[in-house]
Amino acid sequence: MIFKDRFMVIKLINLKNILLKHKYNISLLIIWLFITLITLLNHEIWRDEAQVWCIVRDLNIIDIFKTARIEGHPMLWYLIVMPFAKLGFPVISMQMLSLLLVFAAVVFLIFRSPFNNFFKTIVVFSSGMLYFIPVVARNYALIPIFIFILADLYKKRTERPFLYIFILILLSHTHILMLCFCLVLFIFFAVEKIIEYIKNKNIRLLYPVLILFLNFLLLFFVFNNTSRENFVVAGYGLKGFTLLEILQDFSSIYFSPLFNNFPSINFFIFYSCIGLILYSFSKYDKKCAILLLTSLIYFIFVYSKVWFGGVPYQKGFVLYLILLFCFWIIKTKTNTDRQSDIYISILFIISLLLAPVVILGDINYNFSGGKQTAEFIRKNLNNENTFIVIGYPYTYSPISAYLPDKKLYYYHQNYYISYFNFSADNKYIKSEFPDNAIYYIVQDDFVLNENMGFRLLFVSNKENISSGKEKEIFSIYIRE
Repeated sequence: MIFKDRFMVIKLINLKNILLKHKYNISLLIIWLFITLITLLNHEIWRDEAQVWCIVRDLNIIDIFKTARIEGHPMLWYLIVMPFAKLGFPVISMQMLSLLLVFAAVVFLIFRSPFNNFFKTIVVFSSGMLYFIPVVARNYALIPIFIFILADLYKKRTERPFLYIFILILLSHTHILMLCFCLVLFIFFAVEKIIEYIKNKNIRLLYPVLILFLNFLLLFFVFNNTSRENFVVAGYGLKGFTLLEILQDFSSIYFSPLFNNFPSINFFIFYSCIGLILYSFSKYDKKCAILLLTSLIYFIFVYSKVWFGGVPYQKGFVLYLILLFCFWIIKTKTNTDRQSDIYISILFIISLLLAPVVILGDINYNFSGGKQTAEFIRKNLNNENTFIVIGYPYTYSPISAYLPDKKLYYYHQNYYISYFNFSADNKYIKSEFPDNAIYYIVQDDFVLNENMGFRLLFVSNKENISSGKEKEIFSIYIRE
């Protein structure tokens, strides 16, 4: 009994010592979790979040794959979210899943990275790690944990090649933006293994290379030609824009809305820092410099062809995650000079300054009117099963995500919807007009005239931060 008591005392002392040793890291983690959780509980999911939830909830696995492919997304996020949606969990379960994934990444960053406390702090409280990736529940939530584990494994890739390629494969199936990054890492790894094989003549050294090659071959066949099959993406692309205008617009996504009216400042800060970082990386590890440069070029190319004119905060922050990966590898090997640390810190400090702007905006205002509209329907129109929707159908998925037992009928194309089909070969089954439906949900830029027998019942709050054009503000009319 005395021995057992002594053992418990020793355990408590050890626990106390561990807590004292890591008190800064633990405090950092607790503050991060508190802020993100409060923000998440005040966040109304918008169309891109709701789209995935409705797809995995309402389609079979084959149709989920077909739909994800047309949207240009690998299946991993859909497969992870699918069990929660199929089992009837509320949509907040997807949001909590996103938070938990990034929480794991933050834990890994804080306790395993080679960074000092100052740099850990500005990364953890940057707008990407504090808000855009954990709170806005999308497939970006998968990237930080895999990319941090990969950075930690990088120095052990020769001793543990199959674990290394397993994480690399998972990372390649998170988002199409990671394709170039993963492909360049594959090339580096393949060259190393081929050189090893030439020296040792052991064919087993090439097995992980073959597995990676087959993985990228699969991704190529899956996503080949999807940009043409997606009629929305096919309508994008630049016409008449110079390279300088593309570069300037791309740089603005990293500072908006802080320097919204100063595009020249955005341009100068972003490319100056990136250029100096690339120069610094080339002194310590040329592979990291190549990795960051090719990723930047790929990001700008994809941005100009697919997302030009949008505000892809999460997409933009993915480049910072790649930057962190490179910096992690270099810091593991050597101590960088002070200038290198300053260049990288500037970018994360600016991102940190953006965090309170977007967090307070989400807490105080609607990110989307979908949840508020769904709550009004649930409380006041619960006996009705069908609602007519008018306007761009993609924006209605947030309502459907919160109302799994209600039907939304798309007036203009005569079919029921819960998600939006981006396929150019749209094969929705036409449905007869539901004569019993008397409630119409319309977007903010539509008005149903009272002279035609419509009476306004509800309007979601106008203070909407999801889009400058306020596309996710809804009104409900009754036709009498």
